[in-house]
Amino acid sequence: MDSIINDMKVNEEFMRDKAKSTFNEVLELINDGIDYLVYTAKKWKELGEKSVDEFVKRPIYFYINNILLPLSYAIYADLLIANLPACFMELRLMLDSLAKCYMAEKYTDEKSFFEVRIMVIEDFMKKRGISTSKLMKDFGQDIGLKNKPQKLWCKISENWAHTRGFVKTIIDYLIKEGMPPPYALIIPCSYSESDLTSIKQLGNNISEFKKILKISLSKLTIQKDKKEMKA
Repeated sequence: MDSIINDMKVNEEFMRDKAKSTFNEVLELINDGIDYLVYTAKKWKELGEKSVDEFVKRPIYFYINNILLPLSYAIYADLLIANLPACFMELRLMLDSLAKCYMAEKYTDEKSFFEVRIMVIEDFMKKRGISTSKLMKDFGQDIGLKNKPQKLWCKISENWAHTRGFVKTIIDYLIKEGMPPPYALIIPCSYSESDLTSIKQLGNNISEFKKILKISLSKLTIQKDKKEMKA
């Protein structure tokens, strides 16, 4: 544990010194998750006795409480132990789940249990031969962002979630630096200057995701209004 904690402290200092933009994006993502959680808590209080019935039917409330916030913290923890592949894969799952929960929220029976509504979307995709990439495209059209969610999902998938892309990422690093990236050898580990390109990419991807998140939740009338929530 002492060794792991030491690596985390070293990496936090590295992030604050050389990759502050990405570090801030990660922290802001957590704060966004907390803000949306506060919103759902407020709705729970407003609904009173009806809150349980409401919340077990809403896929988007499940997303906020059980996917968005815990995975935001997971990205933060993995970033501090230099587990960059996990950070990208967690972000991919957050985007994938956002699209499916959003579509389930809008286009399935609102009286059904949230899990059933999400499975309806999954089953529909399977029966119609709709890929996740195609769903991302439809999701983007629905929220007015055209193919931006699809592009982000494909970019993360190709580089970090598929074997071919992941191998290429490691080989490209090896050719450039003369050694594999630290995360391809042992985790936890300490960052080096050579990791800054991937770290910056993560920050940019998180920034794009946050915009998609904000717009999609606003379409479902779930607003991240700090003044309103504080009131």
